Amino acid sequence: MEDYHQAEQDLLFGVLDALPCPAALLNREGQPAYMNPKGELCKLPSYEVSAVAQVRDCLRDGAPHAGWAELRALPDPGQDAPADRLSGFAEAYPVRVDGHLLGVLLLLRPEVGSSEGYDSLPYVSEAILSLRAKLSRLSAIGVPALFLGEPGTGRASFARMLHEISLPGDPFSPVACRTKEQSELERELFGDIPHPGVLRALKGTVFLSGIEELPLPFQRRLLALLQSRIFPDGMPFLVRLSASGPPDLENMAASGRFDPGLYARLSVMPARIPPLRDRPEDILPAARCFLTRYATLSDAPSADFSKESCRILMSHTWPGNVKELEDAVVSALSQCTGDVILPEHLPVGTAGAKLDLHEQRQGFTRRRIEEALALHGNTVEGKRIAAKELGIGLSTLYRLLGEKKPNRRENK
Repeated sequence: MEDYHQAEQDLLFGVLDALPCPAALLNREGQPAYMNPKGELCKLPSYEVSAVAQVRDCLRDGAPHAGWAELRALPDPGQDAPADRLSGFAEAYPVRVDGHLLGVLLLLRPEVGSSEGYDSLPYVSEAILSLRAKLSRLSAIGVPALFLGEPGTGRASFARMLHEISLPGDPFSPVACRTKEQSELERELFGDIPHPGVLRALKGTVFLSGIEELPLPFQRRLLALLQSRIFPDGMPFLVRLSASGPPDLENMAASGRFDPGLYARLSVMPARIPPLRDRPEDILPAARCFLTRYATLSDAPSADFSKESCRILMSHTWPGNVKELEDAVVSALSQCTGDVILPEHLPVGTAGAKLDLHEQRQGFTRRRIEEALALHGNTVEGKRIAAKELGIGLSTLYRLLGEKKPNRRENK
């Protein structure tokens, strides 16, 4: 990077540091010359960025290139295990000074925005790698998207990922179909005279979380919109629709508990997210990613799991899926005072003992809160909306999150 003047370097690196996604500045050989904090957080320097097809193409013709990429970890002579992979939507842009190509700016899009959702975890299973490739194809087609899976698998995160790939910069409007009064849900979706409703937006994605909870009359109205692409008053239906539901939504449609026509419209290319117990190869990479992420956020020393802790993590069935794994890692990190996570640091439920009913209920409620905050944002207003949807007091929500409720002055 000797071609840059110091001031230009400082300006460029400042811009990279401000980006909300992993970014790397590569030289003409495709080797990293600078990595922003997000790139360091997801350990981008330990992957073969020079082998990314978009980087090679950009260096060859000097033009921007974008598409799905899978990065392999740099070979470690001391390891016999196959290299981990990091997947995401890659964008490569030429960097020029005075008309000369000096390198490439690489942006990796698994962690777009502030959500840092489960879609950005370094999964290695073929099921999730295939799912990410399917989302890349879905982004180009524009048909409705249906995400099927158990709670805690990250359905909302993958829906947001699809939106960021296909409609970057446009609004993403999540709507929780469960725990809403029918009149409130109708107003939010279809609107009335003073409130137009999210489905009447001029652009963007409307994501219906838990669409199996949508009343059947609303399902039929939604089907009519998807078929005609026009509202009864003549206004065009312009937004992209995505939704999440349980793995057995097809059976619900066959038995009449869900509208078969709507299911057929939504399931042109269904995105099925398998539970964590069916892809054990993802457990340790995801756990270590959570460990790095939360250690960085809390300024805690870097740590790793002991062999026995790894065995416990791999043997647990994870009924709460990735969300339960995240909670277990956060709990273990809070208990650990050194640099090794030992079995005694792991939650008792993970280690095999049964949680009592009160702990189970609190754990379930906290997961529901986290799901609601993923939809509405981890802000004061987002927490108000989440508490209302879940039917709990705002003080209870803050207590279950382990946070202090702000006073009125802090709310302003």
